[in-house]
Amino acid sequence: MPLFALYGRDVRWPDHPTLLEQLVIRSGEDPASWLVRRVVTPMVALWAHAAVRTGCALEMHGQNTLFGYDRDGRRSAVFYRDCAVNIDPAIRARRGLTRPLPEVNIISRDVRQPAPHVFSLVYDGFMAHHALERLAEVAAETLGVDPRLLRQAGRAAFTAHGGQSLDLPATVFYYDDVLRPDGRWSLKDTGEHPRWRPGPSTHPAA
Repeated sequence: MPLFALYGRDVRWPDHPTLLEQLVIRSGEDPASWLVRRVVTPMVALWAHAAVRTGCALEMHGQNTLFGYDRDGRRSAVFYRDCAVNIDPAIRARRGLTRPLPEVNIISRDVRQPAPHVFSLVYDGFMAHHALERLAEVAAETLGVDPRLLRQAGRAAFTAHGGQSLDLPATVFYYDDVLRPDGRWSLKDTGEHPRWRPGPSTHPAA
């Protein structure tokens, strides 16, 4: 199921616990540990592996990220769908990957933004802010989980799985909200410090 099903509400039964609450309670595990082990670390690891090993900037927001679990909730896994991703040919060249690339979404060819900025967009914006931060908010509201624990786990996983080699910018890059006649998009420096990867904001309050 899409990741957003974990933290979304049932429109027909808005007073029911979120699926996240139900799964954590059923597991009998500590909520923070469950989230770190089952969601945060697998998501960051999958994203980093794809970026570092293949040059693919996966857009792991709540719709493209899938969360699977078995009937009794003891086993779970994180998957990804949607192959329309931006690709950095420079990383692929360094890795010795020489198979033909798609016709579109190639950084330095039809994608004009620098690779580190594109990777910031999809990691800091799509996955960290749009998905993980929302998950952390719901976990705090419903399960009493300190969001800082989850962000710390995200930063640790980012480092452990090679994310630092991507040389992402010190601040977050996101869309500049400008409509252009040719339909192309551009990114701007938001000036915000990343919360889910190592950076200037990785102090205890983060």
